[in-house]
Amino acid sequence: MYQSIDLEQLRRDNPQAISKTPFEHQKDAFVKLSKLFTFADKEHKAGILVLPTGAGKTFTSVNWICRNVLPKGAKVLWLAHTGHLLEQAYDTFKSNLLQVPPSRRSINMRLVSSDPEHSNASQIDPSDDILIITTQTAISNTEPAALDETGRPRKTAFERFLDHSRQTGLFVVLDEAHHAPAYGCRNLLIGGSRFAEGIRQKVPGCYFLGLTATPSYSDARRRGWLWDIFQDGIIDQVDKADLISQNILAVPHYVQKNTGQEIAVDDSLFDRLVRQHKDLPEDLIERLARDSGRNDYIVDDYLANRKTYGKTIIFADRWFQCVYIKEKLMQRAQEQGIELNVDAVYSHVDARANTVAERNQRNTAENTRILHQFRNNELDVLLNVRMLSEGTDVPNVNTVFITRQTTSAILLTQMIGRALRGKAAGGGPDKEVANIVFFVDNWKKVINFATPEGQGGREEMEPRTRGAYPIEFISIALVEELSRQIDSGRVFADQPYLDSLPVGWYETEVLATTAEDTETYREFVVVSAQAQPKFERFLEHLKTNLPPQWEDDNLDEAVMQQQAARWIAEFFDPSDNTSNLLDADLIKLSRHYAQTKQAPPFYSFTERNGHDLDV
Repeated sequence: MYQSIDLEQLRRDNPQAISKTPFEHQKDAFVKLSKLFTFADKEHKAGILVLPTGAGKTFTSVNWICRNVLPKGAKVLWLAHTGHLLEQAYDTFKSNLLQVPPSRRSINMRLVSSDPEHSNASQIDPSDDILIITTQTAISNTEPAALDETGRPRKTAFERFLDHSRQTGLFVVLDEAHHAPAYGCRNLLIGGSRFAEGIRQKVPGCYFLGLTATPSYSDARRRGWLWDIFQDGIIDQVDKADLISQNILAVPHYVQKNTGQEIAVDDSLFDRLVRQHKDLPEDLIERLARDSGRNDYIVDDYLANRKTYGKTIIFADRWFQCVYIKEKLMQRAQEQGIELNVDAVYSHVDARANTVAERNQRNTAENTRILHQFRNNELDVLLNVRMLSEGTDVPNVNTVFITRQTTSAILLTQMIGRALRGKAAGGGPDKEVANIVFFVDNWKKVINFATPEGQGGREEMEPRTRGAYPIEFISIALVEELSRQIDSGRVFADQPYLDSLPVGWYETEVLATTAEDTETYREFVVVSAQAQPKFERFLEHLKTNLPPQWEDDNLDEAVMQQQAARWIAEFFDPSDNTSNLLDADLIKLSRHYAQTKQAPPFYSFTERNGHDLDV
């Protein structure tokens, strides 16, 4: 996707164009952006702009860039990790180009990803002024192994773009910036064990702007790599509660509806969702999408509450699910004498469909027509498959239906955000509340699905806890130890009772990256009195002996297991591994150390002495 835009012609064609009026919080951000990024010298600057979902992060940054970066001839590199975020940025740039001062006569803009509708990385040109590209594509086109005919490393088109930007200046934007510490992204930006040099070193004096709804951690132990990348900290931060009080955002009202469907979770599925942090597999998504009873429940719920729900977007997963729900809604509304206008768009191609006809149930022109009808209030309900781009944003939506659970926090946040525009942001004169309706199932095992952010204040990105909490683990461990003693015929031990109670635990936080998202997970390592000094020696060893590849949040599990086995043999005794979890514990500690550059905190079990049964 590429456009060379004649700005002079654009101005002639739109002489009466009225620019979008920014809100006060956006004007404040403009001032603070200009204060940090002065272009007065060649000094590198890097900071984060924190605005809640729905507060206009993309508009705020793009509008400022058009007025303050492009006029100076600097190139813009916009990084995001999903295609819909790229398209949102691309559309926002197009709608803000009239803000570029007359000194600039033209702009070349390119969108690059693995999507066949976008440009591919080989088409990147040094003449591109705005390059919007997935982080993954940028990483894969940095320092590849390919050699030219002389035997020297062959430079990619992306690297040639970076080389050229040394002459012009480079302004780098990272969307969803709280994921910047991920191994690949971090190496791309500032270098490391994967790339000797990052963009910071390759383009001296470049600027980094991070965008996020999630503020950086205030707790020093969580900062890790984030502040190494964004050295100037938070540029500006806005509370969600303030925007709700100004009617820029509506108050989210979360409603959970149980479909009654029972879903079995075998070991393979549990491993995928819990250990690999991936979203539901495609075959299960398809099964849920084809479940007519489940879809009927969604239809009945809307019709029973349609006066409360009002204008509604329903997020589905397959085109045939959209068609089924649409037809059922219209059929049952007619049976009940209700006038209801429903349609569907499919912005996500179903690659699993069997025929060309199935894969192309909606073309672009038809989608555009239906979206126009929805914006103009000619439709009451719009069904869609991952309709998340800026072009589909409709501020006066009252309700969103999220038809299945997901482990992807970013996907959930994007869907919720479609309903959060308040009265002052085009949500309609009577809009006070945004209904967020979740349809959930009964899972046979506990799955840590993504949940919405808090309803007020700042959107804190707390790590998701995985596994048992320390106190729970202590109880489990005591029962397991008792069982082992019974099996061995030795129920009453000669050792003091307190020796069976842990002295405390380490709390680790580790980044894990999947195709859908990057998240931080909190896990615990429970420590016995016997093993405590051994753990301390092990952590001291990590300071100078931890292989650099342990920074990688996608490090191969077999590699980690082999290294953990060597560490166990070197630092521990067989009696330290009665639970058979010691290798997993050492992996948690090592990944935490590699990613945060500091040892995890240790917490003493302060109530331990109060449980001494020998007293």
